Amino acid sequence: MSGILSSETDGFLFTWKVKNINVSFGEDTIVSPEFRAYNLYRSDWIMSLDPLSTRDGFNLNLGMTIFDWRTRLKSVSVILTVTVTKPNGMELVLKETEDFEFESDGSFEKVASFQNFTFSEDTLIFNCHIKKPPNLGKVPFVRCIAHTHIGSERRCCIWKVRKFASLLPDKQKKFTLFPTDPLSPEIKILGTLSNKSKFHIEVHVQSEKRIFIVGKISVLTSNDDLKWSKVKSFLVESESASETVLKFPLIIIRNRVLSYLRDDDLNLLCEFSLSTGTKHSEIDESSNITKEYSDLLKMRLVNLPTENSVLNPSTNETKKNSTPDTEDAICSSESKRTPQTLKEDLKKFYLQKNHCDVTFKTGTEILEAHKSILCSRSPVFSAMFDSDMKETINKKVEIVDMDTDTLDRFLLFLYSETLEDVTWDRATNLLYAANKYQVESLKVECSSFLLSNISEANVCEALKLSDLYQDEKLKSACQNLIFEQEARIFSSREWETLTVENPLLSAKTLQNHFAMKK
Repeated sequence: MSGILSSETDGFLFTWKVKNINVSFGEDTIVSPEFRAYNLYRSDWIMSLDPLSTRDGFNLNLGMTIFDWRTRLKSVSVILTVTVTKPNGMELVLKETEDFEFESDGSFEKVASFQNFTFSEDTLIFNCHIKKPPNLGKVPFVRCIAHTHIGSERRCCIWKVRKFASLLPDKQKKFTLFPTDPLSPEIKILGTLSNKSKFHIEVHVQSEKRIFIVGKISVLTSNDDLKWSKVKSFLVESESASETVLKFPLIIIRNRVLSYLRDDDLNLLCEFSLSTGTKHSEIDESSNITKEYSDLLKMRLVNLPTENSVLNPSTNETKKNSTPDTEDAICSSESKRTPQTLKEDLKKFYLQKNHCDVTFKTGTEILEAHKSILCSRSPVFSAMFDSDMKETINKKVEIVDMDTDTLDRFLLFLYSETLEDVTWDRATNLLYAANKYQVESLKVECSSFLLSNISEANVCEALKLSDLYQDEKLKSACQNLIFEQEARIFSSREWETLTVENPLLSAKTLQNHFAMKK
């Protein structure tokens, strides 16, 4: 395991992977498998997720019972840490407390809330680490891994809206996403051009069962890029004799997509996931060995002889396996480390600081590096060190616009393409460094992180960054969120600050917003 809790060596670590969480009904509780912690007061635990009324997050709860009545404990106090890992690999701490008390009667206690959930996030991994207070001493480390799978059917297809450039007003276009499961309903997508040359989309579904749908529709450009992606969730109630008609939030202005047409056709990528809410949960693995021995076990499994090699006596290797020295040979191979990759070697090369030939100074801090690596990764560094600039002569570079943490992470990325413990602030700082030193791969990584973590709280900042660095994909995502949550965002303090600091950007955003409403 890697991440925030990877260094823990005592207590109980429960890892719960919830797959297809985006197609949960937004109103049903999701419950983990029950897990037993012999090392923690001989107790049984259950984790649950209750959706928030706003349907943009969950309350995370824990319940505990003592299965051994001889302990006679009515409540217990524990040290508790809870994290969530999102699909992009970002791990967030939801709860960290030194003293959390649980009643032993099985009643659930709310331990954390998780907000800013989006329907594009299909899988979340929750890690819950529980241990006794220090005065009670350490207990053996146990880790349990479980999963809950919410049943989901995914359909994906490209809808070709024929002759879109010459489409007449009120002319309806139809497309059907057919199921492969005969018991699953059809999804009919209808589009109509208004008198103002806006293409409005509706989703029609008729189902005998209560069904939850998450739909995403995007404009597919002639270069196979996606534009103006919109995501919408729908709950279709059962026992409806007629079709349920749902308005989709994507409104396409014809003049804006003419350059994206292929042979006069508008291509729309339609991605829909359907769920009846069925859930399957089970425990996958449990172990009570620390990470060091867990890695050793994995190496041993990799190095074990195959069935064929044992059964085939014709090979010299098999003959060796049958001698008394075999066990020593296997143990010897287990003790060897697996070969390092180039990325790991370069990361180690940076961290060891051997043979460095240039230093960076940020305030009172000094960081060392190697010119050859920097020049190979950044044209700015290459130009700097190939000239007679003072940095080349003095072998020292003064950095006045970056803090030490940002510079250290930037240099580490140049060596190993590695980003560790990324947060919003770190991503924005690294995006600045990537643009200044023209490191394209870092630009992509930072932009992708920001794109995956846009929320109402930071969308104005993200919009400014997208404008500053001419990131059209990020800007489009920001504007989509702003237009979806217009009432809250346009009345927020962050938007007010944006209009003062960047009136031209705010004016252009408003112009696009009102153009969509015409």
